Amino acid sequence: MKNTKIVLILLMASAYGHAQQQPNFLFFEQNMGLYNPAATGTQGSFAGIGYRAAWSGIEDAPRATSFIYNTTEKNNASWGFSYLSDQVYVENQGVVSIDYSYKLQLSENTKLFLGIKAGGFLIILI
Repeated sequence: MKNTKIVLILLMASAYGHAQQQPNFLFFEQNMGLYNPAATGTQGSFAGIGYRAAWSGIEDAPRATSFIYNTTEKNNASWGFSYLSDQVYVENQGVVSIDYSYKLQLSENTKLFLGIKAGGFLIILI
């Protein structure tokens, strides 16, 4: 009886759930700052452009592009900028963000990285 109640609650909760797919998952390895702004600039200065197209040769196939820029650490602080775009048929999603990272030296062997991200999502129907 207890398991039936749990299953029923989970089924009712899933009816109200919503899922989203954001383009920043496509370029995961190159863009750790997209998930954790404290990682911005930890590997040094970086500028990158990414492009990926699915279904080669098919018109209006999904495409994803990215532009990322991170500065080197200066006075324990660094910043970064990123723009990602994901186009599927008539929908074009975009993510624009600015990151700021600060390193605290807690002890000789311990560092704490703090970060903050500001930005927004764009949805354009063509």
